[in-house]
Amino acid sequence: MQTLEELYIDIAAKKKWSYYENCSFDINGKWNDNTKALYFIEKYFDFAGKSHCFKDKNLDRNRQFIEERAKHIISTFLIGIKLFECFQIETESRDENNVNLKYYWFLTCLYHDIGYAYEKHSIWEQLKMLQTDGLEAIQEIADIKYLNAREFKTFSKEEIDLYLKGRAYCSIGHRGCIDHGIVGGLLLYDKLRRQFEISWRKRTNESRSRESFNIKDECRDRTLHLSNSHYEAYAKVADAIMTHNVYWDTFNDYVEKFDTTHQIRKRTDSDKILLENHMCFILSIADTIEPLKRNLKLTDISIEALSNGIGARIAINSNAPQDAYTHNIKEMQKWINIEIPNDPVLDNGNIVLTLSLPNC
Repeated sequence: MQTLEELYIDIAAKKKWSYYENCSFDINGKWNDNTKALYFIEKYFDFAGKSHCFKDKNLDRNRQFIEERAKHIISTFLIGIKLFECFQIETESRDENNVNLKYYWFLTCLYHDIGYAYEKHSIWEQLKMLQTDGLEAIQEIADIKYLNAREFKTFSKEEIDLYLKGRAYCSIGHRGCIDHGIVGGLLLYDKLRRQFEISWRKRTNESRSRESFNIKDECRDRTLHLSNSHYEAYAKVADAIMTHNVYWDTFNDYVEKFDTTHQIRKRTDSDKILLENHMCFILSIADTIEPLKRNLKLTDISIEALSNGIGARIAINSNAPQDAYTHNIKEMQKWINIEIPNDPVLDNGNIVLTLSLPNC
């Protein structure tokens, strides 16, 4: 069993994190420094021809709130790479849109907390707009041009609208916020679509259709291929980012309080996030396991794949605060389709939790 620190060093050395074979920069050690971590994230998006994803006045103005999460983002990204292996999810093959799973993961995970630039800077006037107009208001607040029905997969558009309104709700003793997961997912989809339009205007052959065209990257002397079939890929990553931050107990509470039409039902066990929903499944687990945001050390947590099943074993060092961390992991069973034994194994004072698929 490797500590997370050992795991990250191994992934960095073998470049298992990179979607691009000729990627010249390195992730090694970026999990130890917020400034370097955010620089890496932005550089990766730029290398992928997606620099427009970070061209946003609010992201620039509130950069400090993103930087505070940057080490956590990198750490979650690397945990996810291990979890794909643990849950036997193939990352090298391509889907029907010729998109590699590593590409989905890079976009999903490295952007999943970028919305903190909005959540940590929630202005009262904007919250009032959100309480009334939900998704319509967030388009104005975040300057979102492209908001498409295809983005709402795990939760419906109506459900996300309700959750966004509920999160913005203010009452005596409680100040609402702009939910970072929802605004982050919507913002990424919008930015990717805008980047696509920029690329379309720069296509190398004007006779080509939007279904398949190339652009020349002069800085790196290479050609990039684009297709409007990738809109579906953009939607998948947006959905995963939105979903990872929708807490079921909170959602069901909002249904009771704010669903005046009585058309939205509460979430039950039958709605749990399944393995087949790869991005939501892995992001939700990785974000929960990640220790840096809970002030635990990477050397406090160890991980390995199950030797006789599909899943992972997580060990928490006996010298680390364990109660809150183990509680959060066990709570995942409420909304993700995994099983975790109620009684953890004790190994020399270390708590060992098993995460596995039901009936596996």
